[in-house]
Amino acid sequence: MSNSSNLIAKNASVSFCSVEVGRYVVFPCIGKANNRKYNVHLAKEKETDKLYAIRICTLEDEKDDTNFFFLQKEVRILSQLKHSNILQLVDVFVAGSDILIVTPLMDYGSVKDLIHFRYHFGLPEQLIATVLYDVLLALEYLHDHDFIHRSVRCSHILLSSQGKVCLSGFRLVASVLESDRRLRKLHEFTEDFQSSLMWFAPEVLEQNIAGYGVKSDIYSLGIAGCEMANGFVPFSNMSNIQMFWEKLRGVTPRLLDGKTLPAIETSDPMEASTDEQRNRWFSDKFHAFIELCLKFHPCDRPSAKALLKHGFFRQYKKECRSVSSFLADVNPLSTTSMGVFWLRIRFQLLWQIAVRRNSFAIVITMPIHIGHLVIKKKYFKH
Repeated sequence: MSNSSNLIAKNASVSFCSVEVGRYVVFPCIGKANNRKYNVHLAKEKETDKLYAIRICTLEDEKDDTNFFFLQKEVRILSQLKHSNILQLVDVFVAGSDILIVTPLMDYGSVKDLIHFRYHFGLPEQLIATVLYDVLLALEYLHDHDFIHRSVRCSHILLSSQGKVCLSGFRLVASVLESDRRLRKLHEFTEDFQSSLMWFAPEVLEQNIAGYGVKSDIYSLGIAGCEMANGFVPFSNMSNIQMFWEKLRGVTPRLLDGKTLPAIETSDPMEASTDEQRNRWFSDKFHAFIELCLKFHPCDRPSAKALLKHGFFRQYKKECRSVSSFLADVNPLSTTSMGVFWLRIRFQLLWQIAVRRNSFAIVITMPIHIGHLVIKKKYFKH
C-alpha cells in the first residue's frame, strides 16, 4: 500500500491510469489544498463505485511535525462536526508516509475557482446570496458548538452540482473551550496564519489583550462577500504592513458597482474596474449586509444567527434557487459510473500513447470547474 501511495504523492505530475489504495481506486490529481502543498485526487470506492475526493498529505521528515499536528487536529474536529454545509470527513487512513483524507466530491470546485474561470468581475448577486446563506448556516453551527473557523474565504467554500455549498478549510479552526470552560476571547496568532491575513478581522491582527472571538468569522465572511462580488480579494494589492495599517485605522472594503465607483476611471488599483462593474447595481440590502459584517468593532457585528434573518436574504427567499441552477451550463466533474468509465478509457489511451512514443510524459490535470482534460507535454532527454 505504501508503494502505491508514494507513487501518487511523489509522482502526481506524471500520468497514470489509476492506483489502488486501500478500498479506493485513485485517479490523477484534480486540485491542490493547504496553499498548494498537498494534492487532491479523484477517487472511486471499489465496492460502491461512488466518487470521492482524496487529499494526500505526505509527511517525510521532522519539519512536517507541525503539519501533522494541524492534520491531527483537523481530523479530530471534523469527526465531531455533523452539518450539511460543512465538508464531511468520510475516511482517513495512513499509507506509508502519507495521510489520506477522504471527503465528498464537490464537483464544481471552490468559489475561488468559479471567479477565476467564469465570473472574472464577480458573481451575480442572487448566487452570492445563495452561497453566503449556506456559509452562515455552517458558521451558526460552528459558533453554537464553540468553534471559530478563522479561515472563511472563497477558496474554502466548495460547490457541488447537487446544489450543495460546503465550508471547508478547517486547518486553523479553534475551540473557545478550555478544560470544559468557555473562554470569552482567544489570543493565538502564529506564522500558520500568514495565508489568511487578508481575511482576518482587525482584532485578530491587533494581537492585543482584548483578543478575538466568533465575530472575527463574521468580518472574514464580509471580506469573502466582497471577493465574490468584485472578483478579487480586498487589500490584495497591498503589502501586509499596509494592509494591517488600513484595517487598524478602520478602512472598510466596499462592493464595486455604479453606486460606489467614480464616473471616470481612477489610477487607484483598488478602484480599477470595467464597464461591466460600473454599469451594474447591487441592491442596497447587499451593501448594508457587507457593511454590517465589516464593522470595525466586533460588538457592532451581528451574529451568524442574526444575519440569517437579514433582508439581503429575504428578498430572494421566494425563488429558492440552488447553486446548480445558476451553473447549468458549467460542466462539473462527472459523478456517474459512465463518467468514471469515460475518464478511465481516456487515461488508458493517453498512457498507451506516452509508452509507445517514449519521448514525453503526459501531465494530466482536470479543472473541476469545467470538466475538460488539459494535456501538457513535458520533454526530457533520453
